[in-house]
Amino acid sequence: MQQKIDFEKLVELLSKYAQNEFAKGVLSRYIATKAFEAGHLYSDMGLDSRMELNKLMAANYPLLWAMRPKEKRWKKFLFDEIGSVAPACYGCQDVGNCFKCDILEVANC
Repeated sequence: MQQKIDFEKLVELLSKYAQNEFAKGVLSRYIATKAFEAGHLYSDMGLDSRMELNKLMAANYPLLWAMRPKEKRWKKFLFDEIGSVAPACYGCQDVGNCFKCDILEVANC
């Protein structure tokens, strides 16, 4: 149930900042779907690098792109914006590279 709520929140967030109808209607749902997969967002989307994801986001969601701290991963940023934690974060082996990871903070308490 929470996953469905978070999915809809992600779609709403992305749609709100979409540059065009394709980004709003198609790309937003695709990105939201891929955000629930276990890997890094760029690789789960079939992209070769974080740089490619960053270019895609800048072109399709420029205001959202401008809001994201450069050192924060896109998946982390998107879930932070909806007030949730990405499901993949709980088992991720790369949390040390995330910006201000809530999971690490809880684990260190």
